[in-house]
Amino acid sequence: QATEPKYYPTMMILFYTGLRPQELLRLQPHDVDFENLFINLPSTSTKTKRARPVPVEPEAAGHLRLLPIKFTHQAIARSFERVCLRIGHKGAITPYTMRHQFGTDLSNQGADIRLIMDMMGHTDIRMTARYTNPDERNKRAAISRRSDVHNELKKNAEGKEG
Repeated sequence: QATEPKYYPTMMILFYTGLRPQELLRLQPHDVDFENLFINLPSTSTKTKRARPVPVEPEAAGHLRLLPIKFTHQAIARSFERVCLRIGHKGAITPYTMRHQFGTDLSNQGADIRLIMDMMGHTDIRMTARYTNPDERNKRAAISRRSDVHNELKKNAEGKEG
Protein backbone atom coordinates (compact mmCIF):
# COMPACT_ATOMS: atom_id res chain seq x y z
CA GLN A 1 0.00 0.00 0.00
CA ALA A 2 1.44 3.32 -1.08
CA THR A 3 -0.53 5.45 1.35
CA GLU A 4 0.53 6.49 4.82
CA PRO A 5 -2.03 4.71 7.03
CA LYS A 6 -2.02 7.37 9.75
CA TYR A 7 -2.50 10.23 7.29
CA TYR A 8 -4.65 8.46 4.71
CA PRO A 9 -7.88 10.00 6.13
CA THR A 10 -6.24 13.44 5.98
CA MET A 11 -5.27 12.95 2.34
CA MET A 12 -8.76 11.75 1.43
CA ILE A 13 -10.48 14.68 3.17
CA LEU A 14 -8.25 17.12 1.29
CA PHE A 15 -9.06 15.25 -1.93
CA TYR A 16 -12.83 15.19 -1.39
CA THR A 17 -13.36 18.67 0.07
CA GLY A 18 -10.77 21.05 -1.38
CA LEU A 19 -10.09 22.43 2.10
CA ARG A 20 -6.95 24.44 2.68
CA PRO A 21 -4.52 22.40 4.80
CA GLN A 22 -4.74 24.99 7.60
CA GLU A 23 -8.53 24.74 7.57
CA LEU A 24 -8.25 21.01 8.05
CA LEU A 25 -5.74 21.45 10.86
CA ARG A 26 -8.12 23.82 12.68
CA LEU A 27 -11.12 21.55 12.22
CA GLN A 28 -12.89 20.65 15.47
CA PRO A 29 -15.24 17.67 15.92
CA HIS A 30 -18.21 20.00 16.49
CA ASP A 31 -17.56 21.62 13.07
CA VAL A 32 -18.66 18.41 11.33
CA ASP A 33 -22.35 17.72 10.77
CA PHE A 34 -22.32 13.99 10.01
CA GLU A 35 -26.11 13.82 9.71
CA ASN A 36 -26.34 16.42 6.93
CA LEU A 37 -22.86 15.73 5.53
CA PHE A 38 -21.39 19.22 5.94
CA ILE A 39 -18.28 20.71 7.46
CA ASN A 40 -19.23 24.08 8.93
CA LEU A 41 -16.00 26.05 8.84
CA PRO A 42 -16.16 28.91 11.33
CA SER A 43 -14.72 32.29 10.34
CA THR A 44 -11.86 31.74 12.80
CA SER A 45 -10.71 28.72 10.76
CA THR A 46 -10.64 30.20 7.28
CA LYS A 47 -8.02 32.27 5.51
CA THR A 48 -10.64 34.83 4.45
CA LYS A 49 -12.17 35.04 7.95
CA ARG A 50 -15.56 34.15 6.44
CA ALA A 51 -17.49 31.13 7.66
CA ARG A 52 -18.51 28.66 4.99
CA PRO A 53 -20.26 25.32 4.75
CA VAL A 54 -18.44 22.61 2.84
CA PRO A 55 -20.47 19.65 1.56
CA VAL A 56 -18.97 16.26 2.30
CA GLU A 57 -19.42 13.06 0.35
CA PRO A 58 -20.24 9.99 2.46
CA GLU A 59 -16.78 8.56 1.66
CA ALA A 60 -15.11 11.65 3.12
CA ALA A 61 -17.39 11.64 6.17
CA GLY A 62 -16.03 8.22 7.08
CA HIS A 63 -12.51 9.60 6.86
CA LEU A 64 -13.42 12.58 9.06
CA ARG A 65 -14.13 10.13 11.88
CA LEU A 66 -10.59 8.75 11.51
CA LEU A 67 -8.56 11.97 11.58
CA PRO A 68 -5.45 11.82 13.74
CA ILE A 69 -5.97 13.71 16.98
CA LYS A 70 -2.84 15.81 16.59
CA PHE A 71 -1.01 16.53 13.38
CA THR A 72 0.85 19.35 11.70
CA HIS A 73 1.08 20.75 8.21
CA GLN A 74 4.70 19.53 8.05
CA ALA A 75 3.69 16.01 9.07
CA ILE A 76 1.06 15.89 6.33
CA ALA A 77 3.52 17.28 3.75
CA ARG A 78 6.16 14.67 4.70
CA SER A 79 3.54 11.96 4.41
CA PHE A 80 2.73 13.12 0.87
CA GLU A 81 6.46 13.10 0.04
CA ARG A 82 6.82 9.52 1.27
CA VAL A 83 3.86 8.40 -0.81
CA CYS A 84 5.40 10.04 -3.91
CA LEU A 85 8.68 8.22 -3.29
CA ARG A 86 6.92 4.90 -2.75
CA ILE A 87 4.92 5.10 -5.98
CA GLY A 88 7.82 6.52 -7.98
CA HIS A 89 6.04 9.79 -8.74
CA LYS A 90 8.57 12.29 -10.11
CA GLY A 91 6.68 15.51 -9.34
CA ALA A 92 5.62 16.72 -5.95
CA ILE A 93 2.15 15.94 -4.67
CA THR A 94 1.40 18.26 -1.79
CA PRO A 95 -1.64 18.99 0.34
CA TYR A 96 -2.25 21.97 -1.94
CA THR A 97 -2.06 19.70 -5.00
CA MET A 98 -5.23 18.07 -3.67
CA ARG A 99 -6.88 21.48 -3.43
CA HIS A 100 -5.86 22.39 -7.00
CA GLN A 101 -7.10 19.02 -8.24
CA PHE A 102 -10.42 19.54 -6.45
CA GLY A 103 -10.99 22.85 -8.27
CA THR A 104 -9.87 21.38 -11.59
CA ASP A 105 -12.11 18.34 -11.22
CA LEU A 106 -15.15 20.48 -10.42
CA SER A 107 -14.40 22.68 -13.43
CA ASN A 108 -13.90 19.70 -15.75
CA GLN A 109 -17.19 18.23 -14.55
CA GLY A 110 -18.94 21.41 -15.65
CA ALA A 111 -19.42 23.14 -12.30
CA ASP A 112 -20.01 26.88 -12.53
CA ILE A 113 -16.92 28.90 -11.60
CA ARG A 114 -18.89 30.85 -8.97
CA LEU A 115 -19.88 27.59 -7.29
CA ILE A 116 -16.24 26.50 -7.29
CA MET A 117 -15.26 29.89 -5.89
CA ASP A 118 -17.76 29.51 -3.06
CA MET A 119 -16.79 25.92 -2.24
CA MET A 120 -13.11 26.80 -2.12
CA GLY A 121 -13.70 29.92 -0.03
CA HIS A 122 -12.25 32.40 -2.50
CA THR A 123 -13.18 36.08 -2.41
CA ASP A 124 -11.77 36.83 -5.86
CA ILE A 125 -12.81 34.88 -8.94
CA ARG A 126 -9.33 35.38 -10.42
CA MET A 127 -7.96 33.11 -7.69
CA THR A 128 -10.49 30.42 -8.59
CA ALA A 129 -9.55 30.69 -12.25
CA ARG A 130 -5.97 29.77 -11.30
CA TYR A 131 -7.21 26.50 -9.84
CA THR A 132 -9.13 25.47 -12.91
CA ASN A 133 -7.50 23.93 -15.95
CA PRO A 134 -10.02 23.04 -18.64
CA ASP A 135 -8.92 20.03 -20.65
CA GLU A 136 -9.34 19.41 -24.38
CA ARG A 137 -12.14 16.90 -23.87
CA ASN A 138 -14.25 19.50 -22.05
CA LYS A 139 -13.56 22.12 -24.68
CA ARG A 140 -14.79 19.68 -27.33
CA ALA A 141 -17.91 18.87 -25.25
CA ALA A 142 -18.70 22.58 -24.86
CA ILE A 143 -18.50 23.09 -28.64
CA SER A 144 -20.61 20.00 -29.19
CA ARG A 145 -23.33 21.35 -26.86
CA ARG A 146 -23.39 24.55 -28.90
CA SER A 147 -23.83 22.48 -32.07
CA ASP A 148 -26.76 20.66 -30.44
CA VAL A 149 -28.41 23.97 -29.62
CA HIS A 150 -27.78 25.23 -33.16
CA ASN A 151 -29.32 22.08 -34.65
CA GLU A 152 -32.38 22.41 -32.45
CA LEU A 153 -32.81 26.07 -33.39
CA LYS A 154 -32.44 25.17 -37.06
CA LYS A 155 -35.08 22.43 -36.78
CA ASN A 156 -37.50 24.81 -35.09
CA ALA A 157 -36.86 27.51 -37.70
CA GLU A 158 -37.40 25.05 -40.57
CA GLY A 159 -40.57 23.73 -38.97
CA LYS A 160 -42.05 27.19 -38.63
CA GLU A 161 -41.21 28.13 -42.22
CA GLY A 162 -42.61 24.97 -43.75
